[in-house]
Amino acid sequence: MIAPLLLALAQPAPAILREPDIHGERIVFRCEGDVWIGDLATGETKRLTRHDGVERFPRFSPDGRHIAFTAEYDGPREAYVMPVEGGLPKRLTFTGDYANVLDWTPDGKGLLVQTRSFPRSFALKVVPLSGGVAERLPLEFASHGSFSPDGKRLAFNRFLRFDDAWFRYKGGLKNDIWVGDLVAKRFKKVAVSDGSHEFPVWVGDRIAYAAEGPKGFSVMAVSPSGGRARTLAGPFPEEVRSL
Repeated sequence: MIAPLLLALAQPAPAILREPDIHGERIVFRCEGDVWIGDLATGETKRLTRHDGVERFPRFSPDGRHIAFTAEYDGPREAYVMPVEGGLPKRLTFTGDYANVLDWTPDGKGLLVQTRSFPRSFALKVVPLSGGVAERLPLEFASHGSFSPDGKRLAFNRFLRFDDAWFRYKGGLKNDIWVGDLVAKRFKKVAVSDGSHEFPVWVGDRIAYAAEGPKGFSVMAVSPSGGRARTLAGPFPEEVRSL
């Protein structure tokens, strides 16, 4: 009786995998504060980084050859990129404060990053992969975004509030899903309801996002022109923190 009990207690706790991104048969994710890559067909995984600083938000490049991520190597959060096989990361931002990787530009030549914008909330900027000055997108403030496949439009949230865990919140900082034409400078809400909508991701001709409703959290999808949203998964009792 005692031996099986001790054996069961000795089993390691399951790993907590966060912030996954998929490209073909490969998946990249954060675990134990590092970036890992896995093969969906074989189930094999490989640790790509091993640093005292925390890495987060890994994202495959459109061609699958590179991985961008946020890391705290020198104190502040900055954006980095490295080959998909691993290797020395290249630092792309030097804010001295905060730069979270959100997405790649569709042509693979830059990164969409979230930065602080004083005195107002957060701003979205595009950082060239070749290095250089980041270009701020024409939005007063925004916290999360994803480019359309042609790079001309952006699905985005205005407020950064998910870290506060304000469940069933309906106040002025409640997020809706917006779509902006970055060329014509036209903007439209495409998903509005009583609950908050977070983490828009452009997938083909639809925009997926996490939605909070009366029964929990769901993954929804809506047309870039608006209209009726449909449920892709959920509702879940657990909070959906990223897509």
